[in-house]
Amino acid sequence: MAEYLSNRDGGKTDEHGLLRALSKVIGNDVIEGAQVVENTSPNMNVLVKPGDVTIDSGSGYRYAGWLDADKSLTITTANATNPRKDLIVAYIDKAVVQSTTSNNINALKLAVVTGTPAGSPVEPNSTAIQTAVGAGNPYEILALVDVPANDTIITSDQITDRRLRVPTLERIRQYIDTETDFVQEGCNITVVSGLNVSLSAGVVWIDGVPVDVSLISSIAMTASRDNYVDIDKKGTVYVTPVTNNTASPALASNRIRIGIVVTGAGSVSVINQGEPLATLPVVSNEILNISDSVGNMICPQKGQRVLAYRRRTTLFTTASSSDVLITGLSATVRIPSNVRRVKVKLSNRAAFNNTAGAYVGLSVYKGNVGTTKIYQQYGAGNASSASVHIPFNMDPIIDVTPGSTVTFQAGAVALSGGTSSLTVEATAGQADIIFSIEVA
Repeated sequence: MAEYLSNRDGGKTDEHGLLRALSKVIGNDVIEGAQVVENTSPNMNVLVKPGDVTIDSGSGYRYAGWLDADKSLTITTANATNPRKDLIVAYIDKAVVQSTTSNNINALKLAVVTGTPAGSPVEPNSTAIQTAVGAGNPYEILALVDVPANDTIITSDQITDRRLRVPTLERIRQYIDTETDFVQEGCNITVVSGLNVSLSAGVVWIDGVPVDVSLISSIAMTASRDNYVDIDKKGTVYVTPVTNNTASPALASNRIRIGIVVTGAGSVSVINQGEPLATLPVVSNEILNISDSVGNMICPQKGQRVLAYRRRTTLFTTASSSDVLITGLSATVRIPSNVRRVKVKLSNRAAFNNTAGAYVGLSVYKGNVGTTKIYQQYGAGNASSASVHIPFNMDPIIDVTPGSTVTFQAGAVALSGGTSSLTVEATAGQADIIFSIEVA
């Protein structure tokens, strides 16, 4: 046991002492670039783009290396019968130490670690990678390449980005005003044909770290399902199909939900990427706008403060003298870890009670209607005339627990008799009954 100090005048400092402090700040692999892409003229080569990488030495610090030009790597000829999975890795050849030129040219190396062909292939394990790069040489994985049987051309949709990018100060500035994970750019889902969709290249942020997402030219969706599309911190895309208009699946940790692809028997019906006027899915009478049925935002954008949004597009009536749920206006919300207050908005431009002198009332509940009422507003027609239209627009601010999951509901009541009605107009979105939860 001892105490150490690096970079002291007159003292000796090795690479461990020099890099230790910086390595505590840099926790991931790639600072910038080093993306694996298809060759300029696609063939059995791939290109590693210029960039800066860090590689864990395994001794409490990271090596810092870079490449300043495209590096071409050759993928081994495809197997005639079975597919395989290859890995592209960056590694440090510790045998290369340049004493006459600066920055140890060629000590950072790139390699293809060829997988084993099989009917259901798996990627090379750590033992296979270490054998390929040399015993004791530290490495980081940059990409996975799927090589089908008899393949002769590697294209971008066969390359899965496996880089873990360092959150530089510039990127942290982009993230700092946002309470949630978000899609920075791209990641647009579009119909190709039939049940197939494409995903454009883009960048998402998960837990404060930017993740590059590669173009996928065709992804098969399951027929007659709501297909939930998620991305993890390695840029891997996952599709989870559930029966149409049933509860949303849970979102795994370290993933972001970027869309819901609703399909019929042979084609795509709707692509929902969090639009406020989306029409499907409808789960327990809730149109899934902005967020899914279990509180996950759908394709959240940078700076987005709306956590959930529900709207009713048809007339709602009640003659109940106690609050009842306004059908469709219930939202489960996952509260971001640094949010302590939310604003709950409930509005309708044309509410009325059909009995002169009677009241229409709207309420906001934390939990189910009938449990914890947090705000209520009433409006009355005049004493001699029924059906006087009353605008409602309430937005109470409510304390919440960071990181919790909370359900909010909107209720309506008819007081002193009659029937309360909440009307809508024919033009979608113009006078719908709107219920939303936002960061306060």
